[in-house]
Amino acid sequence: MTGVTPASKNALVDFVGRARRAVGYLRAAPFDLVTSEGRSQERYRLIAVSGAAAITAKVAAAAAGIALVPMVVHHVGKDQFGLWMVVSSLVVWMQLADFGIANGLSNALAEAHGRDDRVSAGNYLSSALAATLALVLLCLPLLAAAYTGLQWDRILKIDDAVLAELATDALLLVGLAFVINIPLSLVSRVLVAYQRGYVASISQAAATVLSFAGMAIAVYVKAGLLWLVGIAAFAPVLVNLALWLALPRAIGHLRLGISGVTRAAVSRVAASSVPLFFFQCGALLLNQLVNVVIARTESLSVVTDYNVILRIYLFVFAIAAALSSPFYAAIREAFEKREAQWVVRAVRHSLSIRVLSTLPFALVLLVAGDLIVRLWIGKTMAAPIGFVGWACVCVSLVLAASSSLLSEVLSSLDDIWSQVGIVLLSAATVLILMTTLIPRMGVAGVFLAMAASTLYPIGWSYRRLGRKLAGA
Repeated sequence: MTGVTPASKNALVDFVGRARRAVGYLRAAPFDLVTSEGRSQERYRLIAVSGAAAITAKVAAAAAGIALVPMVVHHVGKDQFGLWMVVSSLVVWMQLADFGIANGLSNALAEAHGRDDRVSAGNYLSSALAATLALVLLCLPLLAAAYTGLQWDRILKIDDAVLAELATDALLLVGLAFVINIPLSLVSRVLVAYQRGYVASISQAAATVLSFAGMAIAVYVKAGLLWLVGIAAFAPVLVNLALWLALPRAIGHLRLGISGVTRAAVSRVAASSVPLFFFQCGALLLNQLVNVVIARTESLSVVTDYNVILRIYLFVFAIAAALSSPFYAAIREAFEKREAQWVVRAVRHSLSIRVLSTLPFALVLLVAGDLIVRLWIGKTMAAPIGFVGWACVCVSLVLAASSSLLSEVLSSLDDIWSQVGIVLLSAATVLILMTTLIPRMGVAGVFLAMAASTLYPIGWSYRRLGRKLAGA
C-alpha cells in the first residue's frame, strides 16, 4: 500500500486549517474595526454569515419547489399549472422594468460605505426610491392597458375560454405584485451593499415559508388558481414591507427625505444602473434565443431536454453564486479604502469557492446524470446525452462559474460599459457554434458552445481586473 506523501499531508493539513478558520468566522460578535486586520476579519465574518444564510435560503426554496409541484399539479391540473408557469416566465422580462436602478443603488451604496460617506448614502437611497416610485406611477397605467386591451388568449394561443380568462387575471395579479415590489425590493440591495446580505437571505427564506404555507392552506381549502398565484406573488411584497420597517435598526444612519433627492445622487446611481440595464438585456436576450435556435435546428423535444438539464445546471450555479456573491460588497468597500491586497486575496478566495463548490455536483452528474433526470421527471430524455454530454455540461458549468465571478467583481467596481461588448461577443459565439454543434451533438452541443463562449471573457476579465487593482 502506498504511503501518504509529505506534500499531500501538508495539503490536507492546510485544507483542514482553512476550513477551521472559515467555520470560526461564523460568529455573532463583530471584530474590531479600528485596525486593518480587524476590518479584514469582520469582512470575512459577514461573508461567511451571508453565505450560510444564502445557502439556507436556496435549500428552502428548492425544497418548497419540489414539494409544491406535485401538490399544485394534482390540485389544479396540468393545463392550469402550465398556464401558471407561462405567466411566471414573463416575470423574467418584467425585471427590466426598474432599468437597473436596484443594482445601481447597490454599487453606489457600497462605494459610499467604503468612503464612510453617510450623507451621500442617504441621498442615493432617497433618489433611487423616488425614481422607482415614479416608475410605479408609469407602470400602473401600462398594466391596466395590457389587462384591458391585449388579447392574451391569442398571444398565448389558448383555446379554452376559462383558461383565457384565468390567464388575463393571473397576469394582472403577477404584474401588480411586481410593480408594487419595484420600490420595496430596494431594501434588499441596501442590506447587500452594507454587507448584511444574511438579512436579505433570511427574508427570502421567510418569503418561501410564507408562500408555501399559504399555498398549502389554499390547496387544503380547495381555492382556485388565482389564489395560488396571488399568494406566490404577494408573499415577497409582505416580507419586503417588514424589512423596510426593520431597516432603521439594521442600518440606523441612513436618512430618507425629499431633500436627499438630488441631481448628483440620481446621476451617481444612473452611472451604475444604465450600463447594468444594458448588460442584463443582453444576457436575457441570449437566454431566450437559445430555445429558438434549438427549436429551429432540432425539435421541441430537444428544447424540453435542454430546459430539464438547464434546471439542474442553474441549481448548481445558484449554490456556487450564493457562496461567493457576499464577497462583492466587501470587495468594493475595501477597494474604496485602498486596501488593494485584501481585494486581491478576496477575489482569489471567491473564485476558488465558486469553482470548487461546483466540482462535487459535476462529479455526480458525470456518473449519474441521465439516471438523475430519469428519476426526477419520470421518463428518459429524447436522447440521453451520456458521459460525453454531461462532461460538456460540467465543463460549461465550471467555466461559466469563473467567467461570471470575474464579470460580477468588475461590475461591483463599476467597470460595466466595457463588458457590454463582451456580452454581445459571447452571445454571437454561442449562437454561431450552436448552429454547427447541435445537429452533431444534440443538447451537449449547446453546453459545449456555452463553454467555448466563456474562454475569451475569462482571459479579458482577468487582465482587466488586474489592471484595475494595480491602479488602486
